[in-house]
Amino acid sequence: MRKSLVVNLVVLIFMADKVTSSGQSHLNKSSYEIAHQALVEQMTVVEGYDSRIRPHLRQGTPTIVRVNLAINSFSEFNSANMDFSVNLYLRQMWNDPRLALNASVHGHDAGITLSDKALADLWVPDLFFSNEKQSWRHDITTPNVLLRIGQDGSVLYSQRLSAKLDCLYDFGNFPMDIQTCRIEMHSYAYTTDDIIFVWSDNPVQIKKSLYLPEFNLEHATPNNCTTRTATGEYTCIYAEFRMRRDIRFYLLNIYAPTIVVVILSFLNFLIDPSAAPARVSIGLITVLTITTQSVSLQERLPRVSYIKAVDVWLASCLLFVVSSMLEYALVNVLLQREARMADKINGSVNWRLNSANKLETYQMRQLPQLSKRYFLLYRGSIDKNLCECKGGRTETETNQRDGNGLSPSVQSKNSLGTDSDLDHRLAVEGVKCKKTGWTAEEVDNAAKFLFGIGFLVFNVLYWCLYLLLLSD
Repeated sequence: MRKSLVVNLVVLIFMADKVTSSGQSHLNKSSYEIAHQALVEQMTVVEGYDSRIRPHLRQGTPTIVRVNLAINSFSEFNSANMDFSVNLYLRQMWNDPRLALNASVHGHDAGITLSDKALADLWVPDLFFSNEKQSWRHDITTPNVLLRIGQDGSVLYSQRLSAKLDCLYDFGNFPMDIQTCRIEMHSYAYTTDDIIFVWSDNPVQIKKSLYLPEFNLEHATPNNCTTRTATGEYTCIYAEFRMRRDIRFYLLNIYAPTIVVVILSFLNFLIDPSAAPARVSIGLITVLTITTQSVSLQERLPRVSYIKAVDVWLASCLLFVVSSMLEYALVNVLLQREARMADKINGSVNWRLNSANKLETYQMRQLPQLSKRYFLLYRGSIDKNLCECKGGRTETETNQRDGNGLSPSVQSKNSLGTDSDLDHRLAVEGVKCKKTGWTAEEVDNAAKFLFGIGFLVFNVLYWCLYLLLLSD
């Protein structure tokens, strides 16, 4: 009796365990798996269903695939590599009558949602990004795929992707440029006789909080790009994004520093020309600064063969800075020439004036004709040399001379022998100099004026041209 009771108890425990494990196994199945299993069972019943065959093939009409893009973020615009990175939701919608749900089996009037594992049993379009460099589908924490089948056989296939896409930048107006980049989608194998991509009613959706660090997104335009190749005509659609570059970064890091450097080179004109070390040092520093900025910027940009707006700016600033150094070289040459002439004339004039004074003292009364000719010979040389020192030529005032042709001041021994100032000597000697060349001071003043006005005019023309005329 006791033995039979133990046997019955063991049998009951075993049966209870089987029932429990069976119920637990049923509970462990997710709704996705149950729906997938039911759909597979339905597709096996449908006569002639094959996931390798597109919908509507037997009807002889192309499958229409409606496409929608939801832009989540633009993560990078690489000017050097001429590409950009985007994170997006790619949604494709089409109708497959073979997948029309059996309400008696599924009991879902609105359709069913499947996991990504069901993709192996379904036909999906062969869409690809034609300007893709690199792309991947996100799988954390689960594959980011949505597959939904409607009651009438409509299919929604959505996936979250990240892609690095090619973009042909035009840097002619850089950094005041406007760029247009595309996301191009083609069918790889099916021609337009088999499949056609069209945009949905709301084709391109932009996340409201989307932020681009270097650009301002103006608008996105959907369009068609169906093309014909040697193997047939293939469907193609693209979304074009028009973006205007934000210039504030370059104003702070390129334009403002170069303006300061040019102003610093302008201050070079305010330094005394005789202070050669100071003017040369400032000139060299400004030239090296502009050159370093230009090289640093070019390393971040592609090697294009045309001239960019920033190239015009940097080259012009470099031209202004170099011109200030060339101007000082000219001023320095003039200063040295004037110094040599002044030394030469000082010695010559002093010697000849002393000779004339001695002649006047000892011989003027005894030999009037000889002294007259002798003094006029030296007087002409004195006038000429004095004017050469001042940068002109002689015009001796004859109306201030006496009847013998001698200047009244020459007859004064003290005025000729003691005055060493060239301007005063010219006035005393009655000599007028007609200007024939520029002095160092005049060249420096003229260059100072032209430098400042020239840089202001260049700024007005540059910003009007690139911001107003060429911005669009």
